[in-house]
Amino acid sequence: MSEFFTINDGQHVRTDNVTRIRALTDDDRAAVNELGDNVNGNKYNTRIETGHGGQTLAEETIDQIAEKGVGLIQIDEGSFVPAQNIVKSRNLTDQDRQNFKERTGREMREDLKSEVFTRGGKVLSTNDAAEVMRQMGSPYRSATDNKPIKLSEQRQEVLENAARERSSGKKKAREQEQT
Repeated sequence: MSEFFTINDGQHVRTDNVTRIRALTDDDRAAVNELGDNVNGNKYNTRIETGHGGQTLAEETIDQIAEKGVGLIQIDEGSFVPAQNIVKSRNLTDQDRQNFKERTGREMREDLKSEVFTRGGKVLSTNDAAEVMRQMGSPYRSATDNKPIKLSEQRQEVLENAARERSSGKKKAREQEQT
């Protein structure tokens, strides 16, 4: 996995600081357009949220970011987390929902099932904790429908070669242990 990836023709983003990557909606783009005359929200496709509460808009789509070597796990509709950033995940409890209501005065969405802890912070997921962690084995797949996220054939070949090399390295290590 990559330590950095590049967006917007040269801006570097540190992967381990990313909390979530979301596809922008038409409403998001309209809100960006309202920021001022010099801002064109229509050219952006994703919002990258970072651990310190910052966010960056990117022209790249989710697929294009994945093709840059960022293994993404879908945690919600249009919302992804870099697989390398996930530390742990746990299912939400009734007590968690009650605490949220007491803190915010609002009900937590019923479809939220787990809390995902990343290096950049916590996010909520519509998948249960086991499903989030299961996806760690194949981070280029959607956690909600297990369909592969589009990758270029060249990138897929690189991933397959890396998997073979890891497997070969483990085999060599076992052989050395036996001697």
